[in-house]
Amino acid sequence: MEESIFTYVNKFPEFNTIISGKEINSRGSDNGKCKSFKDVELIAYSDPNNSFTDTCKKIAEHHQEIINKAKSSQIALCKYINYWIYDTLQSMPEFSHNKLLNKFYEKIEKLDFCKPYRNSIDKRTYDELKELYNMYEPYIKFKKASSKNGNGSCEDAEKFFELYEQYAGKCKPKHNTHFCWELIKIGYISFDSWIRSSAPQAKRKKTKFAYRMHDSQDNSDIEDSRYTLAYQSSLDSESEYSI
Repeated sequence: MEESIFTYVNKFPEFNTIISGKEINSRGSDNGKCKSFKDVELIAYSDPNNSFTDTCKKIAEHHQEIINKAKSSQIALCKYINYWIYDTLQSMPEFSHNKLLNKFYEKIEKLDFCKPYRNSIDKRTYDELKELYNMYEPYIKFKKASSKNGNGSCEDAEKFFELYEQYAGKCKPKHNTHFCWELIKIGYISFDSWIRSSAPQAKRKKTKFAYRMHDSQDNSDIEDSRYTLAYQSSLDSESEYSI
């Protein structure tokens, strides 16, 4: 059974960062195909600064490097591409995400491994993915900085915490959704391990954050549902939750 796109959303900010840092190979075989797809299928999209075309070229040319650097998988990258296309084109007056995905993967041959995963999303799903993306982005920044030098930005930690609390509130009436499952997973993160090597001043701030985070988790109404996570995880044979 194919996993939900929500299983991989925690990797999306990292994919975006890695792709943004890639250079465009002027001799790439799919360069012309990316431009051709944009010119033919996205007539109503202005493509400011060639953003769509350039990102398409980078993903097509460097897809394996992107996957390796993110320590991820093909399916995770494919799910990100599906999200990225919707996110990029949402300014268009009207478009069929399903039709665009079909044509995109037919046109960009280097990404044909994504064909089995070309699942379209609707506006509601996109909005929930975007919220989780916005939450995971500062979380990843804070964790990576803490792992490298023990001095991650407390602003990133606070932003993540505030969004977590805000989104958890939405799950109090009903938690059995893909969106809420992502928040339940957060309850299994060990924040204490991030602060062990911090400088004294930063360590005090991060310890305060960790206590707040644990307190929020312990008092959340979705706490009672965590016991089912182990069973749910056993169904996810290729979980991408590790960051």
